[in-house]
Amino acid sequence: MTNISAQASSGPAYGEGFGAYRKGLTIEECLANSYYANHARMMSGGYHVATGYAAAAKAGGADAQTCARIITAGHTYQRKGA
Repeated sequence: MTNISAQASSGPAYGEGFGAYRKGLTIEECLANSYYANHARMMSGGYHVATGYAAAAKAGGADAQTCARIITAGHTYQRKGA
């Protein structure tokens, strides 16, 4: 059964990633320090954080290959202690 309330965190996770890019963090630093990637009750927290980070990077002029690398980093990220 899907936990609908947990996936409702995708918007804030996206915002967390978007904000981390704006603060100048790398995607690796962002994911390592991310609440949503490491602690939230959602299966794809790292992906949602990275999607927000990639959107901010794209707005900042990053090319498609860079954005794809960012999203892949979030997709393959393993939670701390996992």
